[in-house]
Amino acid sequence: MPSPNKIQIIKALPPKLFNGLSSKPVMRRRTKVRDVMTRYQCHELEKKVHHVLITAYPGHIWGVNVHQGVITVKNMFTSGAMGFTLGIMQLDRKMSQVVNAGGEILERYRLKRGRLQFDDILGKERDFQGKLKYDA
Repeated sequence: MPSPNKIQIIKALPPKLFNGLSSKPVMRRRTKVRDVMTRYQCHELEKKVHHVLITAYPGHIWGVNVHQGVITVKNMFTSGAMGFTLGIMQLDRKMSQVVNAGGEILERYRLKRGRLQFDDILGKERDFQGKLKYDA
């Protein structure tokens, strides 16, 4: 049987630190400022990735999101269903991975890399919702 002093110590712990299974408090990892990107840094990276895609593939509409160290990109003109994710640590200064992945998305929809040609899109196969079909 535990001593009365030990029981009082456990009851005095805040509920967030007590896990309920043992008498030890839950230890949480402290995050450092350099480990977390600020919203401003995420927004700036989104703008850079978007600018690279628009420069490489003009006329296309790209949706870019940066959250918790992961970049998510989708082509909104086609259907928005296909996209790619990259880790921030995978990027180089030229962002060649972003350009290559954007080109791969266009090729999945059987579109040419480069400037968007509306004549090519009008003749493409579509599904029941009117969105472009893609190769899986």
